[in-house]
Amino acid sequence: CACVCVGVLAPAPVCNGGSVGLCGFHVVSGMELLSKSFYTSHLNAIKHLVEEPAFAKPSPAEPVLEIVIANAELWKLPEETEASLGPRQLFVRLWMDGELVGETSIMISTSSGHEPYRPAWNERLLVMPRGSVVSRFELCIGREQTHVRGHCAFGSEGLWQSAVSTGRLDLEAPLLHEQSQVGILRLHVKMWDGLPVQTSQA
Repeated sequence: CACVCVGVLAPAPVCNGGSVGLCGFHVVSGMELLSKSFYTSHLNAIKHLVEEPAFAKPSPAEPVLEIVIANAELWKLPEETEASLGPRQLFVRLWMDGELVGETSIMISTSSGHEPYRPAWNERLLVMPRGSVVSRFELCIGREQTHVRGHCAFGSEGLWQSAVSTGRLDLEAPLLHEQSQVGILRLHVKMWDGLPVQTSQA
């Protein structure tokens, strides 16, 4: 390839003969510097290198996790009296790296005696795990004055890789409050197959 060196080195192959300049870079000819395709391809390459994965536009091949928030058991705290207990508005929130990505509908749950609250949702969330580090689930009480009664957290990449390798994960995650277990959250995790999300869990 008879290229004229004009002082510009490009990391992508541009010469028909495949000649390579210093440090493995291909020497760019003067004519190629005038072409729109040269600038478009290299700007796209630079954008790909510097773009934060979490903010990249999704592609059709983007892996998507299907998370079913099935149900929970919420135990009563020792200091709670029977008079203070009653029907409770319970729902689950999912946070990924501090960003709220979804929540279930509110389930009104009742309990008597020492029995735990047992809300059931069987609701699905579709999430893109790309770029996420931590996925945190919070069991919340109340809508207008919401407080977190218990939480559990997973490594996002671990959920993703486990769902890929096993096909489906059935999890019983301990819900923690001030380092003590206060209940259980049951989840089903798998890779989304691209089909419409059903309204009930099979």
